[in-house]
Amino acid sequence: MPRLPQDPSTPDEGKVAAPEPPEPAPAPVLSAKDKRKLRTLLANARRTLKTKQWKKALRYSNEVLRLDPSNAQATRIHAAAAAKLH
Repeated sequence: MPRLPQDPSTPDEGKVAAPEPPEPAPAPVLSAKDKRKLRTLLANARRTLKTKQWKKALRYSNEVLRLDPSNAQATRIHAAAAAKLH
């Protein structure tokens, strides 16, 4: 006997819904001094990556990530520099 399609409004028995992706971490609240430091460190990280100074780029990007763990630019710089060193 053919199976009838299930009503989409009823949950599938025995199936587990995929968990929701985690919410992005909120940006840290930084003082004006830390914001200036972060901008300087990020500029240095970009410069050293561009000039192929991989270890320095890692150090600068690590410092940025210490202040702002969710900083996308620092994460990309760190990954690119690490890839060049390995």
